[in-house]
Amino acid sequence: QTKPNLRQLPTTDLVQLFAHRNQWWRLQAQKLVLERQDKSIVPALKKLFAENEDAAVRLHVFYALDGLESMNAELVRQAMNDKHPAVRKAGVEMAERFPETIALLQKAINDSSAQVAFQAVLSIGEFPSRQAIQPLSEAIKKYGENKWFRTAVLSSVPGSSMEFFELLYKQNYFSDKSKGSSVSLLNDLSFIIKKRNKEDEVRKLSEMLNSAGLTP
Repeated sequence: QTKPNLRQLPTTDLVQLFAHRNQWWRLQAQKLVLERQDKSIVPALKKLFAENEDAAVRLHVFYALDGLESMNAELVRQAMNDKHPAVRKAGVEMAERFPETIALLQKAINDSSAQVAFQAVLSIGEFPSRQAIQPLSEAIKKYGENKWFRTAVLSSVPGSSMEFFELLYKQNYFSDKSKGSSVSLLNDLSFIIKKRNKEDEVRKLSEMLNSAGLTP
């Protein structure tokens, strides 16, 4: 079956195709909208994003708005509060670019969807340590038994910092040696800090480990 040539359609008509039940039509509409970069349709796309009941449609529109350089903090907040986890996850990913969404990002750590929560941990790790360390410590307490979440925390600069270790140390996170997660995190975090080979950090780490009788 021959596919129709949508290039002949005006951009305003392409907006309507974002709501088509067939994914092919939605993808072609999104592709052409991004090629044309006609920002006059942005209000119509925002309306569609706010009102359409299909999560797949909302995702297409969300990424199209980003491609049209029309993403903003309010759209990100809408996405992060969406009823569908796929849209919330997209919003959490985009939140890295909008510091004013940090409160919602911290809240997303407790999302009912593990995928959204996992992405929230990754995204929070992109923020400065002063904003990221506390929520990352909460994530470790909640998901520390999961090696993927531990890796997500440690993959960030704040989550592998001496400041992060000190916070967990003060909160007695490492004191329960029967918890495999705390032992694993202690080993991994100590290894990373020592590998950076910053003299002050290594000395402080060693002193804290010795005083607490901890052996990584």
